[in-house]
Amino acid sequence: DTADATSFFNFLTGNGYAVDLVPLNDVLSTDFNNYDLIMIADDSGYLSQWGIPGDTADQVKQITELDIPVPILGLGEGGYAFFGQLSLFVGWPNGWHGPEDRVDRAPLAPTAYYTSIPPDPVQVYSEPVNEVGIYLDDSETLPTDVVPIGLEPPSPDHASLIIQDCRHLWGFSGNPREMTGTGEDLFLN
Repeated sequence: DTADATSFFNFLTGNGYAVDLVPLNDVLSTDFNNYDLIMIADDSGYLSQWGIPGDTADQVKQITELDIPVPILGLGEGGYAFFGQLSLFVGWPNGWHGPEDRVDRAPLAPTAYYTSIPPDPVQVYSEPVNEVGIYLDDSETLPTDVVPIGLEPPSPDHASLIIQDCRHLWGFSGNPREMTGTGEDLFLN
C-alpha cells in the first residue's frame, strides 16, 4: 500500500528519522544489518501468511538473522503475521481482530512510553481502524519476555500494543494520516 507507506515515510522523516522503504520484492537483496529498527508493514501479511509465497522462510531469515539483533516494529495484520512466522506470543494465532481507535495504559507499561500522553482512554486514531489485540489470558501465564503496553478499553484482556523481547506489535492497521496528535506522540514514544 504505497499511500500508507508514504504516510509513514513522511511522518517519520518529518520527525527526524532516516527512512528507507523496502518493498517485499527487495527483502532478499537488502542488508538489514544497516538499520537500527525494522518496521513490518500492515499489508505485508494476514493471519498465517506473510511475505511472498515460496520466499517467506528466506525473507524472515533475511530480516531476523542479523549480526546484531535489530528491534522490529510490526504494524497491524502484517506485523501480527510476521511475528507468527517466528512463533512469538505477540503473533498469529494469539489475537483477535476488530475495529478500535483507543488504548488504556497497561499496568506494566514502561513509564516513558506514555510521556506527554493524556489520561486513559488514549485516543490513538480519530476513527476506528482495523486492529489486532493479543489475548493475554492470565498475566501470570505470560512469557517472561512479554510486556503489554496498551490494552483494548472494552476488553482489557487483549493488548493491541505489546512487546516481546525486542519485537513490538503496534496492532493498529491505520497510518499516521488517521492518527490523532496524541496517537502520533504515542507512536513516536
